[in-house]
Amino acid sequence: AVPPGVGVLCVGEAVEFQRPWREGGTGADSLSPGQPDLWPYILEAGTPNLSGLASLESALALLQASSLQKHLQQHQQWREEVVHLLSELGGTVFGSTNPEDSIGTISFTLPPWSPHILSTILDTSFSIAVRAGLHCAPEAHQWLGTAPDGTVRISFGHTTTQDKIDALKSALVTIAQSQKT
Repeated sequence: AVPPGVGVLCVGEAVEFQRPWREGGTGADSLSPGQPDLWPYILEAGTPNLSGLASLESALALLQASSLQKHLQQHQQWREEVVHLLSELGGTVFGSTNPEDSIGTISFTLPPWSPHILSTILDTSFSIAVRAGLHCAPEAHQWLGTAPDGTVRISFGHTTTQDKIDALKSALVTIAQSQKT
């Protein structure tokens, strides 16, 4: 099971506060049945996700130590490489193709394969994990014209290496060439 994530809300003085739609006890005022009006406790409903917060702290420390800008530039370069290859193979990339406007994810289709078949081939034949489907955004896929199958999404992370990008590109070429034979 995947642990729940952590959300962060930055609130400035100019923001008009909206009361939460759901309230619960808080450690600051356990006797009160509702949320206290004291900041930041007014925003805390229920028990905080302490393990998630600790994980977020560790992830931020890792990014800070490893130069976020360096990672972003590398991800943009890899994205450009993969987008160019997909274009050569007849694929369609959704979203901006400008690497400076993008992060380390690519959502695409590669006819004639459905996203689910393509992701299965990448997984079982090449040990490359991707995500296929509607990505919890069915209306976006309806608007894009990719419903009901969705797209294939690849993501780059801090453990991605050039060797892994080269393996992905090689797998995509192999799959595309297999259709021609």
